[in-house]
This record gives sequence, C-alpha cells and structure tokens, in this order.
Amino acid sequence: MNEEKLAWDDVVTEYNNAIGMKVTHAQMSNTLQNIKNHAKTKTDRKTTGNKKIKLKEWEKQLLLCLGPADNPIFTKV
Repeated sequence: MNEEKLAWDDVVTEYNNAIGMKVTHAQMSNTLQNIKNHAKTKTDRKTTGNKKIKLKEWEKQLLLCLGPADNPIFTKV
C-alpha cells in the first residue's frame, strides 16, 4: 500500500507542476476515473451502434494501457 501512495504522490506532483494548480489525491483519482469512463463509453459497441469509432491519440494510448482491445469495459488500470 505504501508503494501505491508513493506512486499517487508522484502523479499528483507531476500534474500540479504541469498544470500549475494544486489538486488532491482524491481529485486526481476522480479525474482519472472520469477519463477512463469517457474512453470506455466511446468505444462500447452497444453505445456506438457499431459505427466507426474515431479516437483521439490520447484515447488510443489509454485503451492500449487498459488491456484487451476487444472489450475495454472489463479491464482495470
């Protein structure tokens, strides 16, 4: 658990330095969850109705990190 806290500290510090405003661990965790939900919803075949999906570069990279390309709904970071 200590390693996880240290990792979150690094993420929050990097984000604060890049953006220039202070965020907490909870805010950062919530932001990450919102980003993951956005990418998953955008690629859910039931939601899109099998239409062609156009992903931004950051969405492609996030989905690669999440795991299987066939169904990102069942994977966790």
